[in-house]
Amino acid sequence: SNCVSFYKGVPVIRWSVNDRSGSFGVIFLDKNANETSLNHERGHNTQLMLLGPHNYLLRIFLPSALQLGNSSYYQKPWEITADLFGGVERKGTTKSDKSKGIWYLIISALFGPYAYWFLLGEI
Repeated sequence: SNCVSFYKGVPVIRWSVNDRSGSFGVIFLDKNANETSLNHERGHNTQLMLLGPHNYLLRIFLPSALQLGNSSYYQKPWEITADLFGGVERKGTTKSDKSKGIWYLIISALFGPYAYWFLLGEI
């Protein structure tokens, strides 16, 4: 749609702020975004459901919004798991990258701030 819709039970709002999409219970989709972006953002909503709002905010949303780390944007562990949950396959993502993303999510869920150890050597 051009403004508001739903995708797999999640509200989707089209917007034109900073040419970026994002999600926090609602998917804010850039007006030029494609199906891959929509699926990726839906993957972030799955992360939110698994981690809860507080942990998601600190371990997924903020590192993503601040673009922490030196690796390319979609090679960061929180972005890799969003791709996995959203069914997005990106070129260049290896099994090792996927494993790192899954471990980041597990450690985020179980041990909170210790997940930031994944950023050592990248900042």
